[in-house]
Amino acid sequence: MNLSPRDQDKLIRSWLQDDFYSFCRFMDPIFFSPDKPHLQEIAEAFQAVADGQINKLAISEPPRAGKSYETSWWCAWMLGKNPIGSIMRNSYAADLAYSFSYDIRQMVQREKYLKVFPQIRLKQDRKAIDDWALDTSKRSAYFCAGVGGPITGKGCDIAG
Repeated sequence: MNLSPRDQDKLIRSWLQDDFYSFCRFMDPIFFSPDKPHLQEIAEAFQAVADGQINKLAISEPPRAGKSYETSWWCAWMLGKNPIGSIMRNSYAADLAYSFSYDIRQMVQREKYLKVFPQIRLKQDRKAIDDWALDTSKRSAYFCAGVGGPITGKGCDIAG
């Protein structure tokens, strides 16, 4: 079967939209190298959440194992898959929550990301670090806070 380059791109895009670990390998092949099997295990657990096979997930890994970075990619991937959804991600400290938010905002604007999810665009009038939206958002696409921060009254589809 010979596919045109356009059809090949569509097939690859569909695959990356459906398979979280493949998406991670595409976005950062050095970090998500095969010599880090724990990252694939975490990705498979996130995939199970995305597929509705499990409802709650706790990840316990030592510091610097990549769990926060992978969680950020999962948030970006989920926004691409559900561009009208909303993600809430909290942390023990506001500055860490804001750092994650900044990273994810940068991720969804990368050229490689937009090859997978071409419909994703930040809403120009909703770009605060702690609460931002996509053009397709009905409300916040992503919001965050540290312990004691303001999250009451905000709904979300996904807690990252």
